Amino acid sequence: MIRSQQSTVRSAWAQDLVHGAAVTLPAASSARRLRVIEGKLWVTLTSPVASSDEWLARNEEFELPAGESAVIEAWPHARFEMLAPLHST
Repeated sequence: MIRSQQSTVRSAWAQDLVHGAAVTLPAASSARRLRVIEGKLWVTLTSPVASSDEWLARNEEFELPAGESAVIEAWPHARFEMLAPLHST
């Protein structure tokens, strides 16, 4: 788990999950961070090479590497946001 600097990331979107609901986060071309706003999330990386499980509580973050997809599930509920790096223009 990593702590991010507010100046280097932006929120791409936020979502609520209820108990038992699972969401697949598809792979992306750049790394992203998942931050729990409320509740608890179970995160499973779906890489065939190195799958892993992580538990995240409120205010914790997890870096989702470029090219990795993940399945997340709320326990018992959660609100989370996806953080994306800020791009210079």
